[in-house]
Amino acid sequence: MLYSSTRGNSPSVNFLEVLTSGVAPDGGLYLPEEIPLFNKDELKSYESLTYNQLALKLLHPYMDDFLEINELEKIRNFLTGTSLTVILDSIFSVIYICVMLTYSFKLTFFALAVVPFFIILTLTLSPVIRRQLREKAVSNAR
Repeated sequence: MLYSSTRGNSPSVNFLEVLTSGVAPDGGLYLPEEIPLFNKDELKSYESLTYNQLALKLLHPYMDDFLEINELEKIRNFLTGTSLTVILDSIFSVIYICVMLTYSFKLTFFALAVVPFFIILTLTLSPVIRRQLREKAVSNAR
């Protein structure tokens, strides 16, 4: 799919050019030269999709095979998945501890000394709370 400038003084470009430039050289905004149409059967098949899956299906015709649907799904899963969150949390935890150490070594020691207590508390109380929640859900289902 090609995109043209709203001012009409720039050449038509593909999705990658639009994505990397943002604004046309003549100062106009890029618009698709044609709007893809979806038939009723396609739209009906989209009813069961999640919001993210629906967005991928509707945006894909505008991206002229820039990325395949599976690749877009992998990128979305990576950005919203737990692996990225774990990496970022680990990095910021180290930064946070370094900042705490520069502020007060004593306060950092006491703050970190409490962490094992909370780990033990979580490990011992989580199964109990989970069991109570399960029992409550079963009793409410009756």
